[in-house]
Amino acid sequence: MELFQEQRQEQQLIMTQEMRQSLEVLQVSALELINIIEKEAEDNPLIEILEDRFEDISRTSDHSNLEEGYIDEDIYEDIKKTSYFNHDDSTTDIINKLTAKETPILEELLSEVRLDLKNESEQKIAEEIINYINNKGFLEITEEEILENLNKNPNTKFNLESIIKVKKIIKNTEPGGIGCNDISEYLIFQIENKEIIKKEIVIKMLNENFEDFMRKKIKQLKKDLGFSEEELKKIYTLVSTLKPYPLVGYAMEDNKSKEVIIPEIILKEENGEFEIYLNDKYLPEIKINNEYYKMLSNDEKALNYLKEKAMKIRTLEKCIEQRNITMYRVAKTIVEAQKDFFKFGEKYFKPLTLYDIGVVLNLHESTISRVVNNKYMETPRGIFELKYFFSGRVETYRGAAMSIVAVQKMIGEIIKRENKKKPLTDNEICEFLKDKKGLKISSRTVTNYRESMKILPTYLRKEL
Repeated sequence: MELFQEQRQEQQLIMTQEMRQSLEVLQVSALELINIIEKEAEDNPLIEILEDRFEDISRTSDHSNLEEGYIDEDIYEDIKKTSYFNHDDSTTDIINKLTAKETPILEELLSEVRLDLKNESEQKIAEEIINYINNKGFLEITEEEILENLNKNPNTKFNLESIIKVKKIIKNTEPGGIGCNDISEYLIFQIENKEIIKKEIVIKMLNENFEDFMRKKIKQLKKDLGFSEEELKKIYTLVSTLKPYPLVGYAMEDNKSKEVIIPEIILKEENGEFEIYLNDKYLPEIKINNEYYKMLSNDEKALNYLKEKAMKIRTLEKCIEQRNITMYRVAKTIVEAQKDFFKFGEKYFKPLTLYDIGVVLNLHESTISRVVNNKYMETPRGIFELKYFFSGRVETYRGAAMSIVAVQKMIGEIIKRENKKKPLTDNEICEFLKDKKGLKISSRTVTNYRESMKILPTYLRKEL
């Protein structure tokens, strides 16, 4: 009786560990999953990672050891049939689809700047400045604050002239303008390198009358600076051709590096129908090293150790298979729900919640949440994180609803068609949506949606 109780407790502990690992594997991103596999391979001598990952592209893990009911066999077979393995893309094509990790732009900048710096003191200033550059390329603190930071160490003594000098070197290093404090300074930096009439007055305007310039207060600018209306039109045209911030076109994560995105689901339209493929070619392929197992299995002391390590491999394989199955099922349900979006665009995006998907698949919302975070789908309309396809709703007076994404698209199109000399206010857009589309929406909500799409306010959209 005592022995029976001990065995039962041990089995319960193993199940708990397996469930914990299953949850961890389910919620991690593709890159994090690679790290989990590689770490397990380092700790587990029985794991063999197959070098030639693409030798047999239709291979799937043996699931004969799975417990009964652990996964749905029909779904598993469905995934095997629709695996991205079965497509003819070459290894090179697959690798090219991944966003390659690049040397962080600010590290490159610092390496280049160091070549123009004379001493260790100037290099320290450059490091401090670059440490406070944000993902747009602007310096987030003033030169005086940089000076204060550097002089906190009682053994060092920096001066403002040196900081201004190093900042100028950084600004003049490609791509140019990095380290400007704001858009005004960056516009001036760009204009200084152009041949234009009344350059000094234009720079003065951007420096001292920037708010009037941004609000297009034409009469005030003519009065203060002596420009004609024709000259102001030319200046506005020139400024519209300039870059808004130094790192435009550079994707940065945590201000340091580019994001790596691996789409784990591939959506293709074939003969008018959408087909979903599981893309797991990026994963290291693992199996138990049978030769190593046989070699040590005769040793009784080593046998228990080997069994434990073999069990860990099988558990990891099961967790990955279950992750793929759940991710596939969720993606398939999302595509079914948002089919009109994939065919016709954002105006046809439907309201969708985690709960909606959970009901269809008989899964808890927390499980759906783990699946959709940090997982990406490559579609004919681009690459999207799975959570993108979930949207709140805006109710209509007829008792129906539209997705927030669809309403945002509608607002964008209204602004695109507006009279540029007399752009619409958020309140006017709100009234239009109420009267013509029957939406229950407030002016403040319109403002929030417009700002989330990075569309300028009325006074900044106005053209002369």
